[in-house]
Amino acid sequence: MTDSQQPSASKTTVSRRRKRLYDPLPEDLPSGGDSSSVPQPAAALEPDRIRKHEAQKIIDHYMLWSAGTALIPVPFVDTAAFTAVELKMLKRLCEQYGLPFSKHRGKAFIASLIGGVEVRVLTASLLKFVVPGFGFAGGVLTMGAISGALTYAIGKVFLLHFETGGTLLDFDPSTMQAYFVEQYHKGHAVASKLHQKK
Repeated sequence: MTDSQQPSASKTTVSRRRKRLYDPLPEDLPSGGDSSSVPQPAAALEPDRIRKHEAQKIIDHYMLWSAGTALIPVPFVDTAAFTAVELKMLKRLCEQYGLPFSKHRGKAFIASLIGGVEVRVLTASLLKFVVPGFGFAGGVLTMGAISGALTYAIGKVFLLHFETGGTLLDFDPSTMQAYFVEQYHKGHAVASKLHQKK
């Protein structure tokens, strides 16, 4: 061993647990010692908040469009228009999260979710064609609120699914049914308030 390789007796070696005060301590790190797993500062989470906020704006936008389909007085045409609005919203949400969109899957999932809503809600959609005078007297407002609430619930279900890392490939409507019904009731309150303001 040369003189340059021998430790100097006059120097004191200090073992530091961290280089800077704001660095995490070793025991604060996960078992692998990877600092990338440490909770990120608020600034790093900002893009996620923005993405979720933009997704909510998409839902709100299509909720209004959906409520507008209640103005269509022709049976089945209003349903087709409603479905088109839902698919467009789902496509926009997929784009927002950088996910592939499938019209076929989207239609199937939307039908499955709506199929789980109480029968009284679904039969209300037929009232404007059955009860004389109901069609444009109270039917438009009622159907507008129902359509808007369904859109709100569908949007919230997919927003939650995408936020937790899901895609259309692994979506299971049966696991989201309770959440869908819960969001439907919230959406109905929101849609009713919107109609009252008009």
